[in-house]
Amino acid sequence: MPLKKLFGSRLRADLLSVFYLSGLSVFHVRQLAEMVDGHSTNVSREVRSLVEQGILLAEIEGRKKVLRLAKGDRIVEALRQLIKAGADPIARLQRGIEGWGQRLLEPHPVDAEGKEVLVMVQGENRPLDLDALVQTINEAGLRPQLKVQWVYAPPQPSSS
Repeated sequence: MPLKKLFGSRLRADLLSVFYLSGLSVFHVRQLAEMVDGHSTNVSREVRSLVEQGILLAEIEGRKKVLRLAKGDRIVEALRQLIKAGADPIARLQRGIEGWGQRLLEPHPVDAEGKEVLVMVQGENRPLDLDALVQTINEAGLRPQLKVQWVYAPPQPSSS
């Protein structure tokens, strides 16, 4: 499920992803607006809502208002796990093919920067929705982008 559906808006999902995945701990509203390609007014409104919910803390450092994630709250930590799990495209692919009787083989980088990864999916029958699943994951803008190749695996003989 895309984060924007879970959190109600693309902007809110993007902001939470920035806070949890960027590696930075302190942000300014203008900086956030640039990072998520949003208007500062809309970003301010979403930030205010996240502060009211206790997910973000707004503090004054010097003459500037800074924002950071609240620490120690169980909901904030659960969100961290949820967002990090949703941000791993290979894990999303793995979860997507679980019910199809397929197996994910070791991914291989396609380029030197690791922006694209070739993933082999192995099974007895090629899933009809495999390309759509990969397209959905790649359209989320996560890195690395996936290239998937399906490989036939003969059925395992039953041991009697």
